[in-house]
Amino acid sequence: MYRAIDTFDLSKHIRKILKNSGFYQRLNLQGYTTTKLSEETELTIEEATQVLEAVCKPKKIPFQTGTKLLQNERTKIKRIFTLSSGLDEILNGGIALQQMTEISGTPGIGKTNLCIQLCLTVQLPDFLGGVGGKAIYVDTEGSFSKKRCNEISQGVIEKAKELFEKCKKENNSKHNVFSIQNKQKISDENNSIQDGVLDRIIPENTHVENQITKKITQKIREETEKDENNTKEIEMEIENKKENDDENEKEKENENEKKGGENFNILDLQNINNLDEREIFINNLDPESFSNNIYYYRILNIYEQLSLNNSLKKILTKDPQIKIIVIDYVSFFLRQSFGDTNWNKYPIVSTYAQNLLKMANTFNVAVVVVNHLTTTIKNDQSELIPSLGKSWSQYPSEKLLLFEQHDYFAINSKKNRIAYLSKSSIKKKSSCQFQVSLNGVD
Repeated sequence: MYRAIDTFDLSKHIRKILKNSGFYQRLNLQGYTTTKLSEETELTIEEATQVLEAVCKPKKIPFQTGTKLLQNERTKIKRIFTLSSGLDEILNGGIALQQMTEISGTPGIGKTNLCIQLCLTVQLPDFLGGVGGKAIYVDTEGSFSKKRCNEISQGVIEKAKELFEKCKKENNSKHNVFSIQNKQKISDENNSIQDGVLDRIIPENTHVENQITKKITQKIREETEKDENNTKEIEMEIENKKENDDENEKEKENENEKKGGENFNILDLQNINNLDEREIFINNLDPESFSNNIYYYRILNIYEQLSLNNSLKKILTKDPQIKIIVIDYVSFFLRQSFGDTNWNKYPIVSTYAQNLLKMANTFNVAVVVVNHLTTTIKNDQSELIPSLGKSWSQYPSEKLLLFEQHDYFAINSKKNRIAYLSKSSIKKKSSCQFQVSLNGVD
């Protein structure tokens, strides 16, 4: 009853008018109608109606049952795979939508490469295991490279072709097994019918055996000739149709070669159901097919970073195909502006994270943030941990730490790249090895 007017979702103009008229709390508006409030203040009828609805009519807080949440998790919450078998295994299939994932690690370990690769794999269609969406890449350090993006795109295209070949084999094997089973069943039925007819018609050791056998043989020959003629006609039709299809495919291929793949967008694969058309499409993909679906933002200061964070709702509303937001690094300007200590004193960090989580849940997108490492003292020993403090660490649902592990027992003292899942809501802590090559993260 004593809630202040400033705490309600009203414009500054309306709040100022209410305060000037002596309305400071919800209790002051009790018993007022729209007309009466408009007469005693400078508010219009529409503004008075807005005030009474916002202040005097309590809003119901929506809820969901546990069963509904489980159904949403199974159907709506998908994962963006990384195309690295080790990373996908410890991440339970990839980066989840509707949550925040933090990636931290030592310099040069492959964080940016992994982020770029996620912006590419998110575009793969659902029949290849992807989600078929676009990406937002927020770059605060200037580490994004168009050349590197094209190189990784080429690797993603090659892996997409491999995935498609597996899909084709699975479809063909299912079709072949079905066809073989049906043919075997039909042949068995025909054999049983013919055997039964012959057993009933042809008596053993009789005088009419040869005559009946000749009649049956003649009838079978006539039926066989008819079947052969029909078969030849059908084969001729199939060959003619095949020739026409081959000519049409050649014309399409020639058109595609002339275009050079410039009009091919990987997201268009979502609307293609024919396997042959999918194969032509995939074979004509080029790096630009992926690059056109990445919204790149180069951030130069903390003000631009916070402004973009506040503008995410408009961006995601305008283009609902966006399925991942990557911020590389999230901590760069925050550390520069506010230092590296006493983060709990700055509500800006929690506000920034809460807005990202809200966008992730509202628009069904994955949020991936790259964080710096900082040194802390624990039990008289130094330890590397993600920066931004404890107030930030509670927001990411999953945390991935990338580092190098020196193999002193190897002949050439090989350094292994290790990915360690230090936090997850559904999986236990685990680690795997990964590699960074010309074609991306493997």
